[in-house]
Amino acid sequence: MKIKEVAEKLNISPRAIRFYEEKGLVIPDKQANNQYREFSEQDIWRLQTIIALREAGMTIDDIKRALEKIEGADKQELQYYLELQRSVMFSKWLEIKQIIETTDYMISILKRENTEA
Repeated sequence: MKIKEVAEKLNISPRAIRFYEEKGLVIPDKQANNQYREFSEQDIWRLQTIIALREAGMTIDDIKRALEKIEGADKQELQYYLELQRSVMFSKWLEIKQIIETTDYMISILKRENTEA
């Protein structure tokens, strides 16, 4: 599959794919006659994993290490790392939830004051 097709399939830009390639996260084959990238199903799976880990807030270096662990035998350490990432995201979510609730409370007070006036 060519880069444009992969980008459309994964709903990301070709530029993002090139960036991940630059960082050594994905290494597609290149056609000998024209050097066009040719992405295999394995490359696409790897890109999907990269995208998911980026959305989870992982850095490029952390993703690189995580991918090495996925491909290696150290699944337990990877699971620990992902659970740690989840814990950090959950804490951030709770903090944002509290801010939203406080803001909603302040809005309700202002609405009440406006109707009483």
